[in-house]
Amino acid sequence: MKGVVFSLGCKVNTYEGQSIMRTLAEAGAIVSDKLETADFYIINTCSVTAEADRKSRQAVARVLKLNPNALVYICGCGSQNDPDAFLQKDNVRFVSGVGGKGKIAEAVLADLKKEAHAAENRTCDLPKTYEDELFPHSTRTRSYIKVQDGCNNFCSYCIIPYLRGRSRSRSMLSIVEEATVAAAHSKELVLTGVDISAYGKDIGTDLTALVRALGPLSVRKRLGSLECTVVTDELLHAMRESGFCDHFHLSLQSGSSSVLKRMNRKYTVERYLRAVQD
Repeated sequence: MKGVVFSLGCKVNTYEGQSIMRTLAEAGAIVSDKLETADFYIINTCSVTAEADRKSRQAVARVLKLNPNALVYICGCGSQNDPDAFLQKDNVRFVSGVGGKGKIAEAVLADLKKEAHAAENRTCDLPKTYEDELFPHSTRTRSYIKVQDGCNNFCSYCIIPYLRGRSRSRSMLSIVEEATVAAAHSKELVLTGVDISAYGKDIGTDLTALVRALGPLSVRKRLGSLECTVVTDELLHAMRESGFCDHFHLSLQSGSSSVLKRMNRKYTVERYLRAVQD
């Protein structure tokens, strides 16, 4: 039995898709993340923009061109946002959302053993705590480590807090354990999440403490996109002392403070400039 896990959108989706692939492979399935002929497809959707929604819906037609008889399973932000848009499509067996991705491979494999049935809506309430059951294979070059999920910012233009839920942090012990395994096989570790700047606020710690906890690992380390509001001397010193790359991406949506305010962003242009100068 061959399957494809096709992930659209962000690095968090990629991480989660790779975790689904690992579970499938360990269960004996031949699995790929490339759009190629397969017996079944898991489409890990994105909804960050209208175009992402469109591409997620379009992916069903794309995989059925490769195999018109394939069985299709849907998960992710796009299906959390609008499950009905996928339930009506040909060959779709069930539609789930953001929660429970760590178990979707098991659900798919169990479903494949049953007789055909009408498509099911398996979307559920958004998780309130971090679901710590996703573990992708490490690669020889770069491994992503998911440290956080969800977002509390509620920017006026963004749907993600409504689809991913509130910010929830992974335990530092779990992160260090996965990073230690990944460091043995990879040249670089990249910390990723929906809003890694919020890491630790819900569990009594912060990003600086996490950076220091990963310091003993003798591998290149990198942070994903950050909010300028978390850039402090303490964080920068911790990164330098802990072997982190001296480069990261600071989000900037506009060069106008008044526009940023209308966007419900939590910083001004002046605050951003101070972070860059630090």
